[in-house]
Amino acid sequence: GLGAMGLPMANSLARSGFDVTTWSRRPLAAGALAPTVRWRSSLQQAVEEADVVILMLTDSRAVEAVLFEGGAASACKPGA
Repeated sequence: GLGAMGLPMANSLARSGFDVTTWSRRPLAAGALAPTVRWRSSLQQAVEEADVVILMLTDSRAVEAVLFEGGAASACKPGA
């Protein structure tokens, strides 16, 4: 997510030289991303090439929704 913790984390990682791709359940949050952060409109697109996936979500229900109902877990490449 790109809320109170996720947005600053994504921007900080990008400023530190990491390759950052994001997705959020709230697309409007993408407007405050650093210019080098890539936004994907699809959750699956955001995770399919990632070596590491970081979730910044509000609770376990949101984690389950994104990982399993949203398909993030099945879209990750082997070893991610």
